[in-house]
Amino acid sequence: MAKQKSKRSEDLPKINFNGWMNPNTKWKQWVERLTDKNSKIWEKSGISEAIKASKYTIKRDESVIVGLAEKWVPSINAFEFDFGTATITLEDLMGLGGYSVFGEPVTISVSGELLEIQEKMITKHKWFTSHTSHKKASFSPWMDHFSCCEDEVIEHVGFLAMWLSRYVFPASGSVSRYVFSIAVHLAHGTRIALAPAVLASIYRDLRTLSDYVLGSSGLRLFPCTVWGPMQLLQLWAWERFWILGPCEANANYKAKNGDPLVAKWEGLKSKKRTLEDVRLVVKSEVNFQWRCFGFSVESEMFGFDLVGIDCVEKYFPSRARKQCGILRVNKSVQQKPVLTCDDDESSSFSVQYQSQTSAPSSESEAPVVKVSDEHFLSVEDEGGEELEFRVSKLEREIAGIKARLKAALAMKKRTW
Repeated sequence: MAKQKSKRSEDLPKINFNGWMNPNTKWKQWVERLTDKNSKIWEKSGISEAIKASKYTIKRDESVIVGLAEKWVPSINAFEFDFGTATITLEDLMGLGGYSVFGEPVTISVSGELLEIQEKMITKHKWFTSHTSHKKASFSPWMDHFSCCEDEVIEHVGFLAMWLSRYVFPASGSVSRYVFSIAVHLAHGTRIALAPAVLASIYRDLRTLSDYVLGSSGLRLFPCTVWGPMQLLQLWAWERFWILGPCEANANYKAKNGDPLVAKWEGLKSKKRTLEDVRLVVKSEVNFQWRCFGFSVESEMFGFDLVGIDCVEKYFPSRARKQCGILRVNKSVQQKPVLTCDDDESSSFSVQYQSQTSAPSSESEAPVVKVSDEHFLSVEDEGGEELEFRVSKLEREIAGIKARLKAALAMKKRTW
């Protein structure tokens, strides 16, 4: 056994996961108490599932994290596996973390009454940084102070500020004043797009890890430190490469009403395996689950910038189109779908993407996408190769569209 441990420590580089935060009993109790008071507000602001997820402990498997970092390509923010390209997406952040993709940006400012609340929080934060022994707003004293606060609004904002600083945007090991504007808005029901900002921090840290584990041995003389919530990356690996995760989670877990997805991994450890074991697992497509969580994310059609608290990262969902169930379309112009129907008994139809600014000059600029009864896309790529992808976004709409088309076609024939 001792021999196996020495081999594992020899394989793995030294990494400090400073953003990997697990809850303590006081935090769980605080969450439970405020859930009864603020559940409707949390639902409105899109953070209910994410707050629930902060109550669960995820045991770290560093072999999995390092094995994925070895496959990360920073230029495209994706993993290049032997069987294809995949990445952690906004849909994954919705499913695994419960974060909202839509809403106001994290750079949102406050004014009026909300500004007064923010100024009160800044004043309290200054007191912690000047009167406590550590000269910072450490989590434990912050929780002790705000959990006993008589002002329910201030307590709620203080709670959300700690949640954001510890579980969403960990950066310094203490409550950050830079999340106060977000906390104030969330406490008043404003929906904020946290998923893009969280994903940006994960991409940033994957770049750091990739450079570190693939760099020269001289660079690994000192430990590497990452601050993002990398437990989400491990959950992504456990969901996609199911063989890497704890077997009992898949075999014994029974979902309870209201539990977030992360609940099934609570406190479980994956089977002990070396870094070489992980490398073998991620080589084969047989071990990978090509599926998404079934959410409709319209913005996943095109690449854009992910704006985080302290970083900006590029997002290229088209690099993992098989994983996401999206199309390859002309990136040089904005696209809009045009629905056409064949005039026959089968009532088959196709979706053609055309430019909103000008008509396409060639067929390559407007790929025709056929949707079959099995809900698959068949699209011809730039090289003339026909590709098929699962259409997660259109599944709910296909049946209704086809029914309306058939009805319109029948009416058309009766008119004739």
